[in-house]
Amino acid sequence: MKIILLLGRPQGGGTEAHASWLLGALNKVGFDTELHTLFPNNSFSYFVEGFYEALTLFSARNRFIRLVKIKQVDLVICFGRLANGCGYAIKRQIPGGSLIATCRTNRRLPTGYRKTLAVADLILTNSEWAKQRVLKIPGVKERNTHGMVNALLRPALGILSHNSSVKRQLKLSYGLDPYRPVVSMLAHFVNGKNQEGLIRLIADKMLPHGTQLLFAGSGPRLRYCQRIVKRLGLESEVRFLGRVVNPSEIFHISDLIVSTSLRDSLPNALVEAQAAGLPVIAYDLAGIGEVLLHKESGLLVPAESTEAMADAIRTLLENDEVRKRYGQRAREHALVHFDPNRVLEDYIRHILSLSGN
Repeated sequence: MKIILLLGRPQGGGTEAHASWLLGALNKVGFDTELHTLFPNNSFSYFVEGFYEALTLFSARNRFIRLVKIKQVDLVICFGRLANGCGYAIKRQIPGGSLIATCRTNRRLPTGYRKTLAVADLILTNSEWAKQRVLKIPGVKERNTHGMVNALLRPALGILSHNSSVKRQLKLSYGLDPYRPVVSMLAHFVNGKNQEGLIRLIADKMLPHGTQLLFAGSGPRLRYCQRIVKRLGLESEVRFLGRVVNPSEIFHISDLIVSTSLRDSLPNALVEAQAAGLPVIAYDLAGIGEVLLHKESGLLVPAESTEAMADAIRTLLENDEVRKRYGQRAREHALVHFDPNRVLEDYIRHILSLSGN
């Protein structure tokens, strides 16, 4: 069976990471699988990308369809908004092939994306919230729509130690005070991720005295957040690390992982943080309530309630026993619920159902 996984463009986010993981996993078990992107060499600035893609998407899509015909592909699996926006045209041009659409976002679904969901042979959503959202789209069949949680891409995080002396040394290596708590957020700096919301909590002195913030990620709003920190004189309380390939050390030096994002569906960073034995706190929106166990492995906070977010952070930072108990439960939950072997088995089962096996 010939399979192509299709991405819109390389961004370094969770969607691309999962597509890359699935590529290796499917090839390892014997499927002939390739990964393609519609815009593999797009080097424009973030602000120009949307304009460029709108102008050239038609030709990029047609190039991919020609490739699918030449390679006699049996199945295309679309990842991300751009790729899913092309799925309906792929299905129309290659009616004998199968198409799997995915929905991993809480952003607005463009017309092309919705048309793809209506004609896809299968739809895989990474949360029950996303599944119910998709089922409201005209033409989508419930029998073709299935939940598929994010796989834990770094299962080795499940054995990460939180030795206090090593933790202090790592804090020093990052220019942090080894005896003050560290709250970290891992996310791209794009509209809606709302890193500035967390910065404002420390600027308004709503967090426990001595709290240090650590941000991992890159993107067009990074400089904006850096300017906020500089203007407010918070350089000693806030650190920006840029893009981090392996977050193990971030998890090791952190006491909490927090997400103030207003646009995530089911962020992989919260899955990995729990696997690393850290409690997580996040705004309760989209599928985030399906990532953690409220009051067991972390805390859910009403969306956009800065007071509730600050209260939740204080609750866990000021109670070592509760924080440790949450961390242990978080690790158990992540290792079982997001087990990559189980997720791969689900993918294989769905793929084989389309081949008639």
